[in-house]
Amino acid sequence: MLKLFAGARVTPVPYKGGGPAMVAQISGESDFHFGTALAAQPFIKSGKVRGLAVTTAKRSSTFPDLPTMNSMFPDFEADNWYAMFFPKGTPKDIVAKLNAEIIKALKSPDVEGFIRKEGGEPVGSTPEALADYFKREAEKYTKVINAAKIVLD
Repeated sequence: MLKLFAGARVTPVPYKGGGPAMVAQISGESDFHFGTALAAQPFIKSGKVRGLAVTTAKRSSTFPDLPTMNSMFPDFEADNWYAMFFPKGTPKDIVAKLNAEIIKALKSPDVEGFIRKEGGEPVGSTPEALADYFKREAEKYTKVINAAKIVLD
């Protein structure tokens, strides 16, 4: 995505997870990496790495001084998100009930506090909003995959 939006010439280096990627960053094995807030937060706060920007659409409450990537490269947005999916044909009233319970849990002080402490920003939405978001994400990553000529092995 960085290559597509910024025209940067970079060589991707795969690691077996965020931990090994962060170790490579700290040790100087890699020049930079895109890490999750959860993985990067302690190292940014301790000064072992320097955050340059967040990839979320809006500034992060965890890193309020960091600009967004899309402020430099319009439409550059990559965020971690989680969703609940149910089998096709699940009755709408069941989906609505489960959605209401999920929203309630996300708003509970314990859950919301935990998510924020770990560098996340809890978001609850509707099934319709999730479907729209999922469609936009699929379209965005289709462009990235096609531009990078990524193929399945």
